[in-house]
Amino acid sequence: MSDSDKLDLILKGQQDLITSHNELKLQQQKLVQSNAEINTRVVELEKKLGGDIESVKIEALELKEEISNVDQSCKFNFTQTSKAIQELETAMTFNNGTNNELHDKMKLQEKQIVSLTRDVNMLRSQLSAEVVKRDSLEQQGRRWQVEISGLKHYEEEQACCKSIVTKIATLMRDVPLELSDVDEAHRTYNKKNIIVQFSNRTARDRFSAGRFSLKNIGPDQVDANYQGEGLDYIFINEVLSFDRRALLYKVKTFCKAHGISGVRVEKGLIKVIDKDEQINATFRNESDLERFKSRY
Repeated sequence: MSDSDKLDLILKGQQDLITSHNELKLQQQKLVQSNAEINTRVVELEKKLGGDIESVKIEALELKEEISNVDQSCKFNFTQTSKAIQELETAMTFNNGTNNELHDKMKLQEKQIVSLTRDVNMLRSQLSAEVVKRDSLEQQGRRWQVEISGLKHYEEEQACCKSIVTKIATLMRDVPLELSDVDEAHRTYNKKNIIVQFSNRTARDRFSAGRFSLKNIGPDQVDANYQGEGLDYIFINEVLSFDRRALLYKVKTFCKAHGISGVRVEKGLIKVIDKDEQINATFRNESDLERFKSRY
């Protein structure tokens, strides 16, 4: 290599160094400018952060104060709630005592009610027994009586009721009856029927048994004036007490509704007779009727 070439190479290297130095200087300027911008940004950030931190401190203080207020409120409410619970426990204790007292009173009243119920049932039983006894005595007082229907009263009726009874007896088959056998005979309050009181049981039973022979005998055969005034035929029935008369009506009503026939009255007792002339049921009071109804 000649000296000229070496000189050119050195000049070129020097020129490259100058170019590189200029580029480095330019980069340094850029770095200085960037550093200044960064410092400016940092200052701005510090200012901004400083304001935010101050705001955060203020908010934190406010929050702390609010928490303190809430805490005080919670403590106050807790205190009030504790007092209310204590008062409620006291009231419950009092109520428990009152409830126990009321419970004891209720138990006592229940015992009294049971006792009163027992007494009422006993009184009802006694009353029922007395009613049955009274009815039996009343029916016993009527055992020598019969009631004649089918002879309606008319204004011109002249014959006394006793004579009417003896006249009916003469129309019966094999029923001897003297006027002395009839103790008393009178019209009912509505004057439709005649009540006969016999002086002895034998005469009464004979007269009552003879009623079956009156099936074809009308009122006009007893007295011509009865024609058209009474029923078609004469009927002789036992005289029942008020209670048994009402019971007879109920028995007949029930039997009619259920197609049961054969209701009779014999010696003061109401009976249902079946087709074979056997006694199906006997009624003395309402209890007998209720038992009979339960069969249907």
